[in-house]
Amino acid sequence: RGGAGRGGTRRAGPSVQCDVDVVSWRERRVFASVAVAADVDTVWRIITDYERLADFVPNLVHSGRIPCPHEGRIWLEQRGLQQALYWHIEARVVLDLREVPDAVRAVFSSP
Repeated sequence: RGGAGRGGTRRAGPSVQCDVDVVSWRERRVFASVAVAADVDTVWRIITDYERLADFVPNLVHSGRIPCPHEGRIWLEQRGLQQALYWHIEARVVLDLREVPDAVRAVFSSP
């Protein structure tokens, strides 16, 4: 779960590289990579299993597709919750996804 805060690079684990660019006060661009010992089809199936992301991502309480009016794109609604003793923070985001399976990448942005 490494993050770079205000921008930069941080190692999130032994083989995970994560770069965070601050685009604006409420927008970040994240580039991440990791080496895995699995075939491409298995990796693609796992990283595009959007409905199960909340099972693995800390503080993510919901991740699910919602209707998208644009052909070839996916809208993914995610809700998060973080709590401490006297406060809690709830967040909601809708990601505009365009999958590029042949290039083995997914492009995420806000609609």
